[in-house]
Amino acid sequence: MNQAAIFRFLVLASLVLAVLGSLVDLLVPGLFPKQIDDAYEAYLTEEPEPWVALAMGVFAVVLIVGAIVGTVGLYLFKRWSRGFSFWLTVFSMASYPFLGPILYSGWAFLLTELGMVFWGAALAMAYFSELKLRFDGEGARVMAG
Repeated sequence: MNQAAIFRFLVLASLVLAVLGSLVDLLVPGLFPKQIDDAYEAYLTEEPEPWVALAMGVFAVVLIVGAIVGTVGLYLFKRWSRGFSFWLTVFSMASYPFLGPILYSGWAFLLTELGMVFWGAALAMAYFSELKLRFDGEGARVMAG
């Protein structure tokens, strides 16, 4: 398998794994004990301020749309996609401390983490492998060749 095929696999697999990791706990009930689920539900009973809920919703939509745009751009080797995807990743990870406690089953955690590892590997390939020339444009290919 050539580098471009591996790269595209990593990009697509990272998105699929992230989606599956986000949905597995909703689609497969009972992946963690009822007592833990009840305690988490009790914790979540406090409603956030309307402006906080709206801001969180807008932020989530921006991240989801950005992830899709970045994934498509990387898959198509678009010049802008490396920086866009890198900074979107940094921005989203910087938001983690503000999310508060999150409950994941082991399966959800596995799928989500594996997706993040694949995403990181794809970004590393975009910057540090021979594939970087496909992102740098025609001038870079001529100069490198």
